[in-house]
Amino acid sequence: MKVRAAAEIVYCCYRIILQENEILFPCNRRLEEAVSGAPDKPEHIIELSNGFIKHMNDETADKLVHTLKEWMKI
Repeated sequence: MKVRAAAEIVYCCYRIILQENEILFPCNRRLEEAVSGAPDKPEHIIELSNGFIKHMNDETADKLVHTLKEWMKI
């Protein structure tokens, strides 16, 4: 369940980035590729997301969410 929850958090972060860039992606397998190609995205978002999936701890989760919130200016 921990892995699924972490994956859902990353998925939602990626979807927010694509929505803000008005980018549609063809399938979930290409989601990270679409985010990588987005012109406007938080710096190092892919690395932060991968770090969160790998370690699944509070520190990496906080970094990921904080970076996204700063980018969204909320």
